[in-house]
Amino acid sequence: MATLRKRNSTYFIDYRIGNRRLRKNVGHSKKLAELALKDIEVKIAKNEIGFIDRGSNIDKLFKDFISYSETNHSKGTTTRYKEIIANFSRFLNKQPYITKTSQLNPSLFEKYKTSRKSSIADITINHELTILKTIFNMGGKWNMIRENPLNDVPSIKIKNKKTPRFLSNEECKNLLANCDDRTYPIFFALLNTGMRRGELINLEWKDIDFERRISKIQIKYTSQPKTGERDIPLNNH
Repeated sequence: MATLRKRNSTYFIDYRIGNRRLRKNVGHSKKLAELALKDIEVKIAKNEIGFIDRGSNIDKLFKDFISYSETNHSKGTTTRYKEIIANFSRFLNKQPYITKTSQLNPSLFEKYKTSRKSSIADITINHELTILKTIFNMGGKWNMIRENPLNDVPSIKIKNKKTPRFLSNEECKNLLANCDDRTYPIFFALLNTGMRRGELINLEWKDIDFERRISKIQIKYTSQPKTGERDIPLNNH
């Protein structure tokens, strides 16, 4: 929608293209200003206005990202990315008019959050948003999207989040002293790395970089780290 306005002796046209508010100075003649208004209205209707950001096709961005992930990430990580893209794509299928990256906005992702709350936990929704934000960040690097639509989308606040209590040195020693041969290496690794139980269960030899002395926590087909992918330095023990 375009509106003709006048300030002092100058006419200008105020209009919106998507989420962008634009203003065009059209001079001092009311007649010419009215003609310019009609011209802009026609161009808006035909989606032909010169500086519309049409954006890239969303499906193409997703396909390009999966190709990139298959080259640069583990099979399990790529599988998880595919799952999250599929979830978001099913949501978009219910809104067939949204096909371009330029049509994505924070309001749309708030609707997505609402649609997911009935089937998954809030912390999982936050994880999906983090992954989608990563994908759109890559889209920005590839010039397929002007601005990440998730930049202004807040994570869901997790209720009843308790402050963890850490074991003292003495408690750690007592714990290990009471372990048998089977449980000792498990608790020894947990105490020295801070890994979660699920992260340790899904740890593989290929995740250990002995040269750099780090343990890689990665998204896998069978696991989803709550705090995302990260590197854990290995101590001297």
